[in-house]
Amino acid sequence: MTVAEKVAEAEEPLVLEPGGADRRFWRDLWHYRDLFVFLAWRDIAVRYRQTIVGMAWALLQPALTMVLFTVVFGRIAHLEAGGVPYPLLVLAGLIPWQLFSASLTGSGDSLAANAGLISKVYFPRMIIPMAAVAVAAVNALVALGLFAALMPWYGAWPTWRLVALPALLVLACLQGLGAGLVTASLGLRCRRTRTPKTASNPTLDR
Repeated sequence: MTVAEKVAEAEEPLVLEPGGADRRFWRDLWHYRDLFVFLAWRDIAVRYRQTIVGMAWALLQPALTMVLFTVVFGRIAHLEAGGVPYPLLVLAGLIPWQLFSASLTGSGDSLAANAGLISKVYFPRMIIPMAAVAVAAVNALVALGLFAALMPWYGAWPTWRLVALPALLVLACLQGLGAGLVTASLGLRCRRTRTPKTASNPTLDR
């Protein structure tokens, strides 16, 4: 190869694609699993470090929402609970909903929030929204701990339907992640349209 050919090859822009030349997407996800754990732990630490009560906020948020809904719909509106203690009914509906909502919001904002990281090195971009969903899953597990603690207090015990709970939580995470990926990509595209000088990096489009 001549010097001119080497110079021409060096000046040719490098295009990074998911999985490289072989497009080994799932293998890359497994290879960068340590980065996924780091990003998830970073998001958890940053989120609760900024609150006064710290990790207790993950417990207080569903608890306060449960109390508010119980007072408004149970005490004031007198809505029927079908023989189920109203706080348990409210919390059972809040946990999967908040899991889906937090997964959607977190994954939808994750790419724009980590634009500086995306533009510097290559790694599967899917890891960033997946880490945001992991944070939402941790919050849901904390809320489930509250739910499990309240069940003996109200004299309610789980039935065989409890086996469907993991599938429900996984489904909520997947739905939130899927919708979040769409909103994340649209958010980057709209952001580039609004500010072409700051969002013209081609690595943000992948």
